[in-house]
Amino acid sequence: MTTPAAISAWWTDLSPKVRNVLFQDPEGTVPVDLLPELVTIGEPEGSECWVTIGSGPDGFTATPEAAQFVKERRDTLERWWSNLDEDKRKTFVANRDKRIPPQYREDVRDAYGLVTSTTAGAGTAPDQTSFRFVPIAQHFLEWKASQ
Repeated sequence: MTTPAAISAWWTDLSPKVRNVLFQDPEGTVPVDLLPELVTIGEPEGSECWVTIGSGPDGFTATPEAAQFVKERRDTLERWWSNLDEDKRKTFVANRDKRIPPQYREDVRDAYGLVTSTTAGAGTAPDQTSFRFVPIAQHFLEWKASQ
C-alpha cells in the first residue's frame, strides 16, 4: 500500500500533461506513452502508484489509493471552483503560481488546504498579506486553464 505522503510527493513531480489526464479521470486509463514518467517519478514510491493487472494495451490505471487521492482533492477543488464567479476564476487561473492579493483571501478561507500559510510583517494582520495556492491547487488551476 502506498502512503498518502508518497502519493503527494509523486503527484507534485508529475508533468502538467500527466496531472491533467489524472484530474480528468483519476480511475481511467493513462496512455502507455506516459508510463515512463509515471514509474520513474518518485522512485521507488512512483512505481507503486500504478498497477498493470487489468490494464490493457491502451494504457494503465492508478492504484485505488492514488486514484482516491486525486479524486478527493479534485472534488474538493471542484466544489470550491463552482462557487466562484467568472472574474475570480480568471484571476485565480492567471495567478495560480503567483502571490494572490489579500482581498481574495475570503474566497479561499473555507477551501481546506488551498493556500500556503503566510507570515505577516510586523504590525500587519494575516488577512492583509498576499498568499499562494498550495501545489495541488496550482495543479488544479493549470488543469482548468487547459480546458
